[in-house]
Amino acid sequence: MKVLDFGISRLGEGATQLTKTGIVMGTPAYMPPEQARGARVDHRADIYAVGAILYEAVTGKPPFDGTDMMATLAQVLSEEPVRPCTINAGLPPALEMTIQRAMAKDPSQRHRTMLELDNELAGFEAPGPEHAAPQEEQPTTRLDTLPGNLVYEGRTPTGRHAQVSTISAHKARTNIVVLSVIASIWLVCGLLDAATSGIRWARGTTTLNATELILTFASVFAIMVAPGLAWFRHLKQRVWPSTPRAVDLLGQLRGILVAVLVTYAASNLAIRVVEGVVHDDPRAVGWPGWSVIAFIAANLAGVATWALARARANARRSG
Repeated sequence: MKVLDFGISRLGEGATQLTKTGIVMGTPAYMPPEQARGARVDHRADIYAVGAILYEAVTGKPPFDGTDMMATLAQVLSEEPVRPCTINAGLPPALEMTIQRAMAKDPSQRHRTMLELDNELAGFEAPGPEHAAPQEEQPTTRLDTLPGNLVYEGRTPTGRHAQVSTISAHKARTNIVVLSVIASIWLVCGLLDAATSGIRWARGTTTLNATELILTFASVFAIMVAPGLAWFRHLKQRVWPSTPRAVDLLGQLRGILVAVLVTYAASNLAIRVVEGVVHDDPRAVGWPGWSVIAFIAANLAGVATWALARARANARRSG
């Protein structure tokens, strides 16, 4: 027997959230976005539903609770539920990440199978009595031992995956801010260096006057305003509400920043070795065009690292 909709069996108060024949087949608060849109669904719709049930189990509230069914469906399609840790402060960040991953709006970002979700939840099982008689293991999802908001008592998550995930999830947002600041400083300094070097290269001069320096500084900061605001908006709307996206973005940012800084440093070192040692012409090291070339090479390395990270993520989800 397969249970398709937990909401069908619910009676009494709150019955307005139940399935209504001819409108939507399923309970809106636990329905994945692709089902709410009327698109084709697969087993990942069940993973989403389990994630929504886990959400309510650990917070005491459904993930979406509109004034009526249509309002709830609109929330499912366009909004992210409130972070579980915001409602239940004692919840491990790693468990929040597991729940949010199961409830990802994009099916490809969810757990690939129910077994994969079950394995992640295994690290949060409540320890049983020390002298309890051994029981035969049942091939069912461990929902009966899941620490909910009424039974969770600040236990430390067990299992290496749960402990590592808790550490990474807890610091993800702080580290994103730190790396964003470092990246912004590098971009501003790199643009200033490349812009002033480009002007000197084009004019064939070694120095810039005060007016040119002021205009260059103003242009660089003006160029950075729009991307900075877009990045802030992206973090606020897309990343901050989702711990899995925050952890994924942190890994991408770390890889991109390392690739950019290493490429920039290696490019400048190579220029000095080739011009100052191999060609034995130290004056060529000061050619303004080298700064522009090193800046472009560093950014190309960053783009390549980002594309590679995206390709690996897509391959992992599809595999």
